[in-house]
Amino acid sequence: MKKIMPLFFVLISTIYFSSARITTSKNFDYYFYNINTYDTPVYSNNTNEGIKNSFICYFPFKYENRIKNDFFMPKVRYENSSIKENLFRDIIIKNGDVFSFAFISSFKDTFFARFAPDLIMADTSYFLYPNMNFYNIDDFTKISVDFPRFSYLSLKEDSFEFILGRTQLSSGPLDYDLLLSNNAPYYDNMSLKVFFQNNIYYRFSMLSSVPFMSKEEYTYLFNHNIKEGYRNDFFNSLHLKNNNFEFSLNSLNHIGGKLPQLTDIFFKSNTGLFSINGKLSGYLNLYGEYAINYENYNSSFGIGIDKVFDFNSFKIRPYIEYYSVNKGIYKSTPYKSLFYRSIALSNKPGSRILFDYPFGFKYGENSNITTINLILGAKKGYFKIKYDFGNVEEKQLTSFDFLIKINLFYGNLEIGYTNLNFENIFSSFNINYTIKLDVGL
Repeated sequence: MKKIMPLFFVLISTIYFSSARITTSKNFDYYFYNINTYDTPVYSNNTNEGIKNSFICYFPFKYENRIKNDFFMPKVRYENSSIKENLFRDIIIKNGDVFSFAFISSFKDTFFARFAPDLIMADTSYFLYPNMNFYNIDDFTKISVDFPRFSYLSLKEDSFEFILGRTQLSSGPLDYDLLLSNNAPYYDNMSLKVFFQNNIYYRFSMLSSVPFMSKEEYTYLFNHNIKEGYRNDFFNSLHLKNNNFEFSLNSLNHIGGKLPQLTDIFFKSNTGLFSINGKLSGYLNLYGEYAINYENYNSSFGIGIDKVFDFNSFKIRPYIEYYSVNKGIYKSTPYKSLFYRSIALSNKPGSRILFDYPFGFKYGENSNITTINLILGAKKGYFKIKYDFGNVEEKQLTSFDFLIKINLFYGNLEIGYTNLNFENIFSSFNINYTIKLDVGL
């Protein structure tokens, strides 16, 4: 597969290509233009990029008041993470930025590339030491080397879109899609979207996970005479839209311990997921997803209802979603479990954690979760409240997030509050003003 990727890239690059900048919720205007998007990634509403090469620096000035913290990331060497550790790590992803810079290149509205080493506090350091800004880095060993988190090359034409890099991906309209969601901080992926008509498109993604294994996994595989360390996943989706109804047929095919064949990639492998998701738009929007593991036939579902109020200068979206995720839909034997794996290296204290994120539902299997949300999106900022509650592996969970993001002179202001209660508690209030310095090259 490593030989196929550069050949495919060369082939695509010989076409008259076009692209656009990918936008995410880190952009202050994201929810004004994408308050009710179906799947991700989505492209920026900003057109006329021009021909541009830039070097951009981001300088965060932060204040964090940790109201309560009794969680500490484990000091381990090449051991698998738990769902609890994944959830607390999300707090670092949100609040732990220290400094970042990016090289970007664009060609009109037809090509965009971004490479961005973004430095954050290491997983074990964040919960032991005070948060850091770029101007008060007292110890570089407290910084994670897990970067970049968002770097890519993007090509966009009327008939196709192509992405190569490290981005987030999702398969449907739910916050936590069951087959493929933005649960992981990033996916190393090669993605292609082909438009057949205005209302039909096909999506394909190849996802590459870190092939490292824990000692227990090595022992299991060698005992079963599996000596190939491959780990590849392939996402296929056919999407149809007709007036007020959208509908997608999706598959996630997982191939571990061997090289994939064409049938594994495009149809069905030994283990994976099939899902159906859809959205019915009207006065109220109804949407949901049903997913099934086609190896063991364990299934799960998620449903949601929302309403978008458009006031021209701003938009408001209240919505509620419910998930019932059964045991066995993601977990299996080593290298057959449906997790996206990345590795995080911390030096103070020393730790090497294999973070396993379910490809789909954020809270993992054996879960029943309700999420209540309110978003207000404007051109110069947004306001967002999220409250998740329910049971995960028969343990009670509550999570509350509040965030205001405003575009100001030379940067963005963020005011946020986070409270996660799942066996341990972390609660903090944050103010972050990030200055952006853009230098043309």
